[in-house]
Amino acid sequence: MECLVQRHIVVRFNRKTRKITINRPNFAGGNQVYDWDDVVASVDPDDQVVTKKRKREILMLFFFKQRTGAEHHDVVFLGAPLRSDHELYALWEYIRRYMEEGPENLPKPKCIPHFPWPWRSLLAPWSFLENKWAAASWSPRMIALVIVVSPLMLVHATAHWCSLLLCWPVYWPRKLRRESTSSGAPLEHG
Repeated sequence: MECLVQRHIVVRFNRKTRKITINRPNFAGGNQVYDWDDVVASVDPDDQVVTKKRKREILMLFFFKQRTGAEHHDVVFLGAPLRSDHELYALWEYIRRYMEEGPENLPKPKCIPHFPWPWRSLLAPWSFLENKWAAASWSPRMIALVIVVSPLMLVHATAHWCSLLLCWPVYWPRKLRRESTSSGAPLEHG
């Protein structure tokens, strides 16, 4: 289903212009540029409860039409599924601090490799079992389940890797590349 499309949807955070640019293929809405002040994250910054309980969550950024003036709402998913609320809050805090305070006091971000290595595709089917494995990792039932579904997971991972090989990498339009180089290196997240 994902063959012959853009490999990742990449989000660029430009601190100097206070803009967020979402790089999407034209058939999926094309590139969108939003103001930093219009973003609503899927985390509540006032929530003081940060749990380390394992679950699969993805950081989502919402752009509501009432705030952006667009004809419709927009949402973008950032990064891979995270394992806990703690990781979700940490990713959002990293992005927020980058946009509000600058990159000086932040560690270098982990970048997505340009080549789709095959072992990364193994993580896609494993994500379906990850929480169950964490709850009862070496129980006989869990080991049996992993053994039974391993061939299916291997087929899924192979298909996932092949689809990534047939996708093209993200290219930014020339205008956005110029804007980014003239105003400092932006933070990108996919």
